[in-house]
Amino acid sequence: MTGPPVLVVEGKGIAEVWEKAVERTWKEGGSAYTEYDQWSKDATMLMVVTDPLSEPRIHRGGLCGSLSDLAKYVHEVVDGTEDYLVHEGKRPYEYHERLFGYTLPDGNKVDQVDYIVSKLSGSKL
Repeated sequence: MTGPPVLVVEGKGIAEVWEKAVERTWKEGGSAYTEYDQWSKDATMLMVVTDPLSEPRIHRGGLCGSLSDLAKYVHEVVDGTEDYLVHEGKRPYEYHERLFGYTLPDGNKVDQVDYIVSKLSGSKL
């Protein structure tokens, strides 16, 4: 079984590491056909940030729009402000729903963020 390449990038800050990850994925990532009927690049990425609180923490080149657009996107992912669009059939999925209420094939839902936090903290689920 083959999958996307595994890549490692390291740097001081989040913005620097993000930029390195995008560049490495573009150059060395595998080709993947998306649900949006277009080709993209894919990689399993280990990103090492040695000083995560250093500035800049947001890479300005990665913004499509303004900081208010970024804030809106954060609310979509973290708070699920647009999950209703999935239920109305206007979008196939939302990242919030996939992260905090992922539906398994048997119909059960998993909060993947809670699961990872529990695993990383060493507590039993």
